[in-house]
Amino acid sequence: MHPRRLIRDAFVAVLTGLPTTGANVFKSRVRPLWETEELPALLVYTQDDRAEIYNEAPRRYERTASVAVEIVARANDDLDDVLDGIADEVEAALFDNPYLLVSDGQGGTLARSADTVLTTTEIKIVKEGDTEIGAARLTFDATYYQDAPAGVSTTGNPDDLATVGLDWNPGGQLPPAPDDGDHLKDEIEGLDQ
Repeated sequence: MHPRRLIRDAFVAVLTGLPTTGANVFKSRVRPLWETEELPALLVYTQDDRAEIYNEAPRRYERTASVAVEIVARANDDLDDVLDGIADEVEAALFDNPYLLVSDGQGGTLARSADTVLTTTEIKIVKEGDTEIGAARLTFDATYYQDAPAGVSTTGNPDDLATVGLDWNPGGQLPPAPDDGDHLKDEIEGLDQ
């Protein structure tokens, strides 16, 4: 299972049961909530995932998934206050659990993120049919680490190594002078036998 899915699942677990939204937490952004009685609600989805090499060999990536928590509520005179109140609940829950600790099913916990940080908040009003809804999107960056898939070599296959060339210049001059006397060169062959 991809770590992004585990992170989304952890967001849903952490956010389910908040005072205002309760069980109305959905791991999807395509659900037409304005047609139901499930408002206010939270939608959790991944926006993007950035990767940088953390370690060359063995290859390991430091990745940052941008996870959106979209707060959706019916538009009314108190809409801004409702959205801000729910945003406070969401932020408090995630600030209190930045590692996205979830149950491992055996009495322990698993961390799904090395850290979770709020990066942006956007607020808007949307008209869908006859219904006006308000939405606030809180974007969090969840950092995690991922090893390259097993069996993938990032440095070549050492079993194919047949010859190593050694070039040593204790004087440090680059390139070494042709006849400086300190320049040593050697070749080791037959490593593949």
